[in-house]
Amino acid sequence: MAANNPFVRPKDRPLVTGHRGVPTIEQENTIAGLRRAVELGIPAVEIDVMVTACGNVVLFHDDDTERLTGEPGSIAARDLAEVSRLRVRRRLYMGAGPDGECWINYPRERTIPLLAEVLDEFKGKLAINVEMKPSSPDWSHRHDGAIVARVIRDAGAEDSVIVTSFDFLKLRALEHEHAALHSGFTYDDGLFDGVLSWMRWVPGLRAHMTLPEQERGADHVIGRLLEANAVGSWVGSTVCGAEHVLLGPDTVARLRGHGVEAVGAYTLFPLDTRTVKRAAQRGADERVELDRVIGLGVDWIETDDPERMLEYIGLPS
Repeated sequence: MAANNPFVRPKDRPLVTGHRGVPTIEQENTIAGLRRAVELGIPAVEIDVMVTACGNVVLFHDDDTERLTGEPGSIAARDLAEVSRLRVRRRLYMGAGPDGECWINYPRERTIPLLAEVLDEFKGKLAINVEMKPSSPDWSHRHDGAIVARVIRDAGAEDSVIVTSFDFLKLRALEHEHAALHSGFTYDDGLFDGVLSWMRWVPGLRAHMTLPEQERGADHVIGRLLEANAVGSWVGSTVCGAEHVLLGPDTVARLRGHGVEAVGAYTLFPLDTRTVKRAAQRGADERVELDRVIGLGVDWIETDDPERMLEYIGLPS
């Protein structure tokens, strides 16, 4: 195992982790954003990856390329030459929050980088949570996990990287290809909105999903799955990510009892709250929730405003 990995090794406070880089300053999932994270002293970032039609791993978040590039379509349907011609736009819609719609103007257009490029430049400089975007439910894309594992192994980046995903098939393939990687399933408060319907065949889940009628409910079932690390145990996970509102007083301790070495929370101080069911309001409420999550003993916290969070939390020792 990558024993020196910053996400996993013991620390006195969680790693501040820039969600897709530093999206308040540079476009998400770009080399410019990661360079700015290094300049600001932010210790970790989360990035999203997808696999092109010809098998290259690139940084990109959306299923459709239109919001970020102005060109409709998908990464999976394009080869690398086509992806290389795309540009991430200067003005981006970042969602809707407590203060209304969020648009950000950036200094210039940016290219879509390869994961291999990012690891070559930033391993040892940033701790990186590589999130494999899901292809659910699509068995044919499960091998994307093995492709991602090979890129990380070829880069020798195991001490800098963890891999997370909502796609347990890709995680399973990643672990089969390179079991020494720290990887983990990510639990979301919207997990019931479709994912559970195609996870029922995973060994060990039925006991957690078949409950007395009075105990049924999305939050209760997701909480049981999370605290038992039910999906992660089948995958072979050593880390776990969770929407912060799912974390209760005993969640981290219970996960560690199931062999999980590091637990992360997301997304605090979000720019986009459209899909966040219980987002804290700006100001005092956000700080109260951040203090609560820190007090739970998590290992990393993802945020759209890592500068602000770093000022509050500081660096771990």
